[in-house]
Amino acid sequence: MNYLKSIKDLKIIHLKRKNYLASYISLISASRSGSWMNTKNVKSQKYDALIEINYEDCIKEFEKIQNSEKEYDELFVEHPVYQVNYEELTKNL
Repeated sequence: MNYLKSIKDLKIIHLKRKNYLASYISLISASRSGSWMNTKNVKSQKYDALIEINYEDCIKEFEKIQNSEKEYDELFVEHPVYQVNYEELTKNL
């Protein structure tokens, strides 16, 4: 990351998801299915299976997300950063 930080004219697009629970469920679903991206523009089936969530694991994941967001915000504080909200980006898909 220090290499990227050293590029002074680097522009950053930081994609963030407001709904941490949806993000966590998506992570669990992708882990189970082995499907990490949709490249065929096919609308995915929303949570077609029951997903059991461990409270402590969920809280740890939320904290991990918050820490990562903070880390990258601080790392690229001297760069132009365009914040993109995942929910806004995908609302019409």
